Amino acid sequence: MSAVNDIKRHDLLRLSDEGRAFAYKEALLRNAGVSGALLHELIIEEKAPAIVKRQSVKSNEFIETGFSSWRIIDGRRFRAESLTPACFIEEVITPFQLTGRILFKEEKTGAVLRIAEESGVIAGFFGSFALAAATGRAYVNETSDLDVVIQTGARESILDFCERITREPALKDIRLDIELDIGDGYFVKLEEMFSGQATILAKGLWDVRLIKMNDIYKSFT
Repeated sequence: MSAVNDIKRHDLLRLSDEGRAFAYKEALLRNAGVSGALLHELIIEEKAPAIVKRQSVKSNEFIETGFSSWRIIDGRRFRAESLTPACFIEEVITPFQLTGRILFKEEKTGAVLRIAEESGVIAGFFGSFALAAATGRAYVNETSDLDVVIQTGARESILDFCERITREPALKDIRLDIELDIGDGYFVKLEEMFSGQATILAKGLWDVRLIKMNDIYKSFT
């Protein structure tokens, strides 16, 4: 079991069989008009990991989650909302734990990890690449974005990573969505940090805050 306070946005959750049964029943209630058979296949049979989403209500017992299928139905990826009791969480998988698993489009993910190491930051993946790495299923296709999250303790490392990543030939034909973990469970878009704005949005598990750029930089050495 994992404490809700230890869970962050972008984490994936492995659930016990009891947790899956609860999440399936909750998904039936929360997704009106969605096929129960599809929900059962996704949550019970395929045992897809639950995706942590921003919480609308603060609770130490439950966490609002989503489920995403690798299948495209009627031109859209099949997704469902649900609710998970914290006591049924068997494993929390962070974006940074996925880099040692099988990664799709290795030229691109490998380029990100190489640049991260050279710049002195830690990189991880979320979104479709994370789901593919966690499950081995075909979540990644030609239209997939490459969603990256980084951690660092130095402002210079952020600047170096940003400069290198924009010049990397292997990443020219894929859309990058890069977030920076600024601590205390909050993340900011890397591109917004270089937009010239005095304040930017920081998204956490429970809320969204406007944070001054100077305060973000003060948290780094």
